[in-house]
Amino acid sequence: MIPRAKGGSNQKENTVAACAECNETKGDMDVKRFVRMIHAPRPGEPIKFRLIWVKWKLNLALIELERRIMMRVRGKK
Repeated sequence: MIPRAKGGSNQKENTVAACAECNETKGDMDVKRFVRMIHAPRPGEPIKFRLIWVKWKLNLALIELERRIMMRVRGKK
């Protein structure tokens, strides 16, 4: 993936679905670097990457909690 700001096209082969916050945060950053920064933010990196990471982790935890609740409601353990 090559950012349009760095000469990339808007062809489907060069696009990835992303929420507005991720798209704005990524900007013209290389996709590999962006993915690393939101999956494993390091101390000293901009807080916006850690916030995306926290939201991602919270979302995963909520999905798991929902799954467990539904299993209990259905009588499974």
